[in-house]
Amino acid sequence: MTKVNINRKQLLGYLSDFGKNAEDLHIKFTVEDGVGWMQTTVAFISHYLKKKQQVQGEVVDAGTLDISELVKVRQFLKAGKEDTVRIVQLGSAKTLNITCGSSKVSIPTTSTIVSHSKAVLFEKLIDAAVASKWTKFHDCDLSVSGKITLDELSTVSKMRGILNSSPIFKVTAHASEGEFLISAGKRHETKLFTTLELRDTTGPAGGSVASTFGSWLMDNIALLGAGEATIHMGEATILAIEKEDDLLVIVDQRA
Repeated sequence: MTKVNINRKQLLGYLSDFGKNAEDLHIKFTVEDGVGWMQTTVAFISHYLKKKQQVQGEVVDAGTLDISELVKVRQFLKAGKEDTVRIVQLGSAKTLNITCGSSKVSIPTTSTIVSHSKAVLFEKLIDAAVASKWTKFHDCDLSVSGKITLDELSTVSKMRGILNSSPIFKVTAHASEGEFLISAGKRHETKLFTTLELRDTTGPAGGSVASTFGSWLMDNIALLGAGEATIHMGEATILAIEKEDDLLVIVDQRA
């Protein structure tokens, strides 16, 4: 059984942070040195995302929580007025019970959480990448790493309707020049250029590496929110972005 008392606004924000592809979620609640944490991983053909947050509240009974109907849970949390909600689930595929003040919902849960089902395969590749200190991902060399400020990437996520309906994005990292560039748009089309400073870099002394991505880059690039992060990439490879305990891996067009 999993039982958690958590700040309603925190939970609502957390459940809204996994992008439009996530219609369900698998959340792991743990207690470490008396502090409650929640962690979720989702994986799709386009990307992998892991997020971890300290719980504002109490993890009464640690365990996993499966949410099959994410939209309904968010709607209930939005309608609530109390600061704290209580969540109880007896086990996998069991009914999800959420109480907020005098209101309670009981939502059926399926045995498969689609957004989490591919995460295990992705995590094997990520574990190997971490073991290599992010110098390889599967059979690809990740030759450039560096720090960026994520805040400016939100512009890229708002380009739908400005760029064409199926934009191709090119992400280029110049380690020696300290530059991280995202560009999109062909000749005679609306073009986008977003340039960020790339700091504390490792990579080739000259030249650059580049990868191409489809429209899914626009949907996913800002999923880690604002703040400082570390990127890892190579020539025609995935783009990995680490922010504290969170990780986003975006699959390139030729992967």
